[in-house]
Amino acid sequence: MLLKAYVGETNNYDKKEKVERTKIKTWLKSVVAFANSKGGKIFFGVSDSGEVKGLENYKSDSEFISETIKTRIDPIPEFNMEITETKGATIIILLVFAGHNTPYYFIEGSARTAYKRIGNQSVRATSTDLLNLTLKGQTLTYDLLLSNKHIDDVTFKMLEQEYKIVTRLELETKDYSSFKLVNDKGILTNAGALFADGHVVYQSRLFCTRWNGLTKTHGLMEALDDQEYAGNLLYLLKAALDFIKRNNKKM
Repeated sequence: MLLKAYVGETNNYDKKEKVERTKIKTWLKSVVAFANSKGGKIFFGVSDSGEVKGLENYKSDSEFISETIKTRIDPIPEFNMEITETKGATIIILLVFAGHNTPYYFIEGSARTAYKRIGNQSVRATSTDLLNLTLKGQTLTYDLLLSNKHIDDVTFKMLEQEYKIVTRLELETKDYSSFKLVNDKGILTNAGALFADGHVVYQSRLFCTRWNGLTKTHGLMEALDDQEYAGNLLYLLKAALDFIKRNNKKM
């Protein structure tokens, strides 16, 4: 009942029976992961099974939590603490807000480690995660980063045709800038490069396989249909739909 009342709709929470002072990583990595993700809560004084154990020195524990976060996490995330009494025991609820200055790191000696939340676990962030967290912290996305292509070097016939079918309007020059496909100097963003005709972005590929049976196997002979496609996003979408229709045998 306690967790349901305080957790709300999110599954982003951890339970700690006590405030670990010698093994701070056991809970600080959750703080980092929450800040790098969508935020979350840590219940100190609650066992893994959800039983309320309480904290004997909750005032000292709350001060330790606050100071440790400020000295061992960089940058310092936004957080709030609530000390509440339930079933005759006092617990601490640490609320960590989703951060705006990602990535957040746990500092351990000379090492700095970022964590992210996957399900109910706090796991080490990969190099790709760090790139995405850095872009998030700069309020950028991969789509908006600039490519090395100029709009004069590519065409958008496929996009123009699809746009006209859907909207019944012509795609004008100003629209490319409005849709963030190019910047004011005519340089394509990654989004623009992915929508340009042909195969401008090498990684813009699609692999489709139909396996014999209901599970994937390692035997080459088990693949009844195996195709690789390369092209812009609209082409890949059409290719994927065609592959599914061809192998689905349904109307």
